[in-house]
Formats: sequence, C-alpha cells, structure tokens
Amino acid sequence: MARTGSLGLSTNPFGSGSLGGLSQYNLGDSLRDLARYQAEVAWGNGQLSDEEYLKVLQNDVKAAAAGTRDYIEAVNRLDDVNYRINRQKADIAGLDELIAFDQQTLGTMRPDNLRYRDVQDSLASELARRRSRDYGKLVDAYNAGTGSTESLLEWVKKARESIPADAPDADQWASTEQDLVERVASEKDAQVYQDYQQRRMKPDAFLAYIKGRRDSFSPDSPQYDDWTRRYEDAQKSVKDTIQNDKDQAFFNRYNEGKVSDKTYLGYLKKRIDGMEADDPAREEWTHRLREATFSLAEDLLVYQVNRGQKSVGTLRNFYVHYASTLNKGSAEWRRINEKIISLGGASGGGGGG
Repeated sequence: MARTGSLGLSTNPFGSGSLGGLSQYNLGDSLRDLARYQAEVAWGNGQLSDEEYLKVLQNDVKAAAAGTRDYIEAVNRLDDVNYRINRQKADIAGLDELIAFDQQTLGTMRPDNLRYRDVQDSLASELARRRSRDYGKLVDAYNAGTGSTESLLEWVKKARESIPADAPDADQWASTEQDLVERVASEKDAQVYQDYQQRRMKPDAFLAYIKGRRDSFSPDSPQYDDWTRRYEDAQKSVKDTIQNDKDQAFFNRYNEGKVSDKTYLGYLKKRIDGMEADDPAREEWTHRLREATFSLAEDLLVYQVNRGQKSVGTLRNFYVHYASTLNKGSAEWRRINEKIISLGGASGGGGGG
C-alpha cells in the first residue's frame, strides 16, 4: 500500500534542511574550551609559564562575546589567576609587600562577603607575623645593649592600641605588656635599693617608694604581703643606718680626743642597754665594751705609773687580776702573763675551760 502524506517529522536529527541545525553546536567554542583546559592542566603541572597561561586566558576573554555568561566566566578566570600570581609575587617579595597586597584587595570587596572574610583572616595572621618580627628586632637590640625595657614596653603599648580585640595575637601582646610592666617595676626597685645603699637617695624617699609599691597592690594579695615585709625590713634598715651614722660620728669625735673615756664607755653601755636581748649585734657591742674597759683602764694605769702617780705593783696586780679571768690555754693569757713577768712578778693565775 502506497504511503500518502508526510509524517510531519524530519529524519534529519539536526533539523530541516541540509545539516541546517548543526549551528547550535558551536565547534569553535568547544575547541576554545579544550585549548583553555589543556593550558590549565599544563600550568597546574608546571609545564606552562605564568605569562603563557595568562596569554591563553586573555585570548579566551577576547574570543568570548561581551555580556554573555561565557564572557563573565572568562574574565573571572583571568582575574582569579592574576590574583593568585600577583599575591605569590608579593609573598616572595616580603611580608610588608604581602600585607599591602591583601589590604589593597580588601579595598575592592564588600565586608559582608565570605571571600572578604577569608582575605581578612589571612591579613590578620600576616599583621601578627609582622608585629612579632618587628618586636623581635627590638629584643635583639635590647640583648645587644642598645635598647631598654622601657622602650620595649612603649612599643608594645602602641602596638596594642592598633590591635583588634579578635586579633590572633591579642592575648599574647596583653601578656607581654604585663610581663614588661612587671620587669620595668622590678628594675626600678633594684635601682632604688642601689641608690639608697650608695647614699644617692635619702631615707625618707626610700621608705616612701617602698610604701608606695606596697600600696599599689590589693591588701589581700600576696604582693601586698611581700611588700609589707619589705617595708618593715626597709624601716629597720633605715633605722640601723641612722644609728650607724650616729655611732660613727661619735667614734670619730672620741678618736679626735673630743670625748672622754668615761663618756665613751657610757655610750657603749647605753647602746647595749637599748638593744633587744636577741639582737644579733648585742654580743658584738658587749665584746667591744669589755675590750674598751680593759684597754682604757690599762692605758690610764700605765700613764699614772710612768708619772709616779701609781706604783708598778698596782699595774702588776691589775694584770694579775685580769689574767685570773682568762683561759691559761689562750694567746691573751700568755700576752698578759708576759707583762706580769716583765714587771717583776710571778706568773699570774688563770681561769679554767
């Protein structure tokens, strides 16, 4: 049976006409995509230079029709590769250059964007690295003797003023500042103590400084207790220093012959009476009094014997009595016994022990 009419459908899979529908498959675009992909793979494998790959992408942009999705994608690919290459160059050039690059990049973005936040995080880490680098240079200078703790503290304080609260190194610099504050104070403490000991600071100023350091802490803190003890020690030190100065002034007057022996011995006794029973200096002053009492009595007797005011026997008896208080095995007993013999008397007795 003969077929009549038409099926209404073309047997040409590309539409009516002689291959007329093939235009919807743009072979030129497919070849361009393939060439770009091959260049991307070669560049990723290190077989194509940056400049060569950029040239491929630039040609890809030129080949795309402006205003189309294809064009937008081509421009984006070119911009992305340019960014990656230029950022790496900045990184190689140095930390400052990388920071400048990322700061410039942020200026082209919206803050409410994920990409912006990614770059911002990278920049925050870079700024932290730069702060650490710059501080390290100051520490090297400090260790070389060309810097001071005060200069380190000043730098850290200024740096913290520009550091956001959420910076990755914010807590680190807060801790560093606290350490430096304590170190500066410690160095000041040492200088004050040295100035006082070298008589470059008056006692009142010294005590005022120690009290001020104590009062700078909370009364219930360990530091307050520590400085309370230091303040008590400082008060004793000042008191002892003042007393030592008075003692030295008195001894100087005595050595210059401006004070009598009686007054000298009275001064020693008064000093001993004014000491606590457990004062470590009490024994030393008691020994000084005993020696001074014997020495001055001996000197006076010798003076009187030489002038005929006392007999030799009186001096000899003085030595004999003194020898009786000494240990016969001591050098002092032998020294006194020689004096007794030289005065024409028998050897003196001595104490036990």
